[in-house]
Amino acid sequence: MFKKLNLQFLISYLGYLPFLFVIIEKFLFNIFKPAILKDFIVLYSIIIFVFIGAINWNLRENIPTKLLVIGFLPSLCSIFIIILYLSSYDVYLIIIFFLLIQLVIEKYFYKKKFERKIYYMVRTPLTFLILISLIIIQF
Repeated sequence: MFKKLNLQFLISYLGYLPFLFVIIEKFLFNIFKPAILKDFIVLYSIIIFVFIGAINWNLRENIPTKLLVIGFLPSLCSIFIIILYLSSYDVYLIIIFFLLIQLVIEKYFYKKKFERKIYYMVRTPLTFLILISLIIIQF
């Protein structure tokens, strides 16, 4: 009945659940203070952004310098976002911008068939779900 379930895809999509829970909490239940939800979603978004950037988990494999730099940039950008957030700036649009830039850069650097499958089945839909969620949560 079910095709073989890809556990990595499932886990990737489960990573979206905190965004969905915050939207439901914010608009239906109002149990938590808005500041707590805002802090959580900003920090969780930064974690997702950095995690996506950590593309090379196989440390035995030598990767091109370009990919190494691209994998490191989200960590560097996150420091900038955290500093702005701790300085009381609204960082939702910055996070959205960086997620979009990251998606576009990946489109041009990952050209292998397996990488393209992940890009179109996981990365693109999840990124747009996160972006739409951040826009909804912001208002």
